[in-house]
Amino acid sequence: MSTSFLIILPFAFASRIPFFWTILSDELKKIGDVSLLNRINTALGAEYFLKSIVRNNSSRSFIMLSPIVKYNNSYLLDISDDNSIFYSGLDFRVRYHVGADSWQGFYHFKYITLSDEESKVYLAQVQSFISKQKNPDGMVAYYTLQSLSKGYNYVFLTIWKQQSDFANWRKSSDYEQLKYYESEFQVTPVDALYTVNEFINIKG
Repeated sequence: MSTSFLIILPFAFASRIPFFWTILSDELKKIGDVSLLNRINTALGAEYFLKSIVRNNSSRSFIMLSPIVKYNNSYLLDISDDNSIFYSGLDFRVRYHVGADSWQGFYHFKYITLSDEESKVYLAQVQSFISKQKNPDGMVAYYTLQSLSKGYNYVFLTIWKQQSDFANWRKSSDYEQLKYYESEFQVTPVDALYTVNEFINIKG
């Protein structure tokens, strides 16, 4: 089963110290017949360390991600919709979601920091733009996530059926419009590629 993740985050990927964060929403949201989890707990660290977490929590549902770049850390996603078993310092809630909820696909994350005034303008621009567009070919879903501990930190997530769909979108006029919004706030993302190593206790 081959699935790829493109993650844009301002983290030091070369670090050997495990890094943890949690993605949360205030309540269970539903898009049509597809429900979005209340929370997604994730861990970043050495693969052997993450596998020890899996062994010690056999009732949980996990997705293990392996990095494309040799010296980057692996990722472990806990999608059990339960309290975090990690020592997380970053919690996010879902501010906006259009599309489906699926673990299959190519993931693009963009992490940005905005002041209160900037966030009001930027979020209004981006979400209005996204809501008015017909979903680009291959786009599964779009999310806006906001940090609960540091409300000025945001993550923008798009999920794609495959990497080529995302690559095509980046060449489109729609993407250029979003890039214009980014330039207004001097957003400088960092990129990393991941593939699915293993699904653990996940049905279907």
